[in-house]
Amino acid sequence: MERGNLPKAVELMQGQEQYAVDDQPMMKRDYATIAAELRLLQQRPHEALALALDAAELSHDTDDELVSGGLLRIGLEAAVASQSPEGFDRLVTLLPRAVFGVEAAALAAIVDGERSRIRGTPDPIPWLTAAQEWVSLGRPYWEAQARLRAAEALLIDRGHPGSRGRATGELQAARRIAEQLGAVPLLGQILKLAKIARIHLDDSATEHRADTTSTHPSLTERERQVLTLVAAGRTNREIGAMLYMSPKTASVHVTHIFEKLGVRTRVQLAAEAIRLGLLDNRAAPPDDGG
Repeated sequence: MERGNLPKAVELMQGQEQYAVDDQPMMKRDYATIAAELRLLQQRPHEALALALDAAELSHDTDDELVSGGLLRIGLEAAVASQSPEGFDRLVTLLPRAVFGVEAAALAAIVDGERSRIRGTPDPIPWLTAAQEWVSLGRPYWEAQARLRAAEALLIDRGHPGSRGRATGELQAARRIAEQLGAVPLLGQILKLAKIARIHLDDSATEHRADTTSTHPSLTERERQVLTLVAAGRTNREIGAMLYMSPKTASVHVTHIFEKLGVRTRVQLAAEAIRLGLLDNRAAPPDDGG
């Protein structure tokens, strides 16, 4: 999921519904946490929130609540994305002891940060705190996401001198981490915010000559279709099958796209395509998950 290969994630989740049963609350919690994150990446936040709330009901006031930090984190993100203050408050009420253990400080900061977001007054301080906590715990993915949220809040809070510069620094740090991890969806969010805010990000593995030009590389219609499938995590063999060409022909198309965008890896290719707005959603493969 975090690398952006949603079709494969959906495939792996198929048949796992056996764990989403009320008489196995721990398994249901774990299943709901993963399924809710998948729904978020599929732009289905209301479903993600429903999954989180259902599992939280079972975990409430049990020992499982103490290890439900991931469920709380994903659920609160879903509540904000679906603009549901009621769902947000319900999750906090159901899982007060989820903010526990070695992740307690990071999770408590996330609760405060998400609360500021759903109230429409994003506060960078909790997110900066969360980022530092994730650093100390060695959790780079969540560190990058916290830095992205901090940057969002800093860009809104223009009343303080230096906010834009600090936001740029947070976005650059988040971008480096996302690229290193190959976290394409998260990287896409980072690049999208930078584009909206007109922030130029440098010191990046994908920095090259395209950064200095406003024109898009010239891609054929077939290359755009291939590019979309590469960004979705498809292999050359899968691309060939989906576009009715041989794997060798698909490989040639991928090589040409690499050359035109000036990148070397598929992760860099997806990131650059997002930055330039080159992805053709019409050519994307169907969502196997419905």
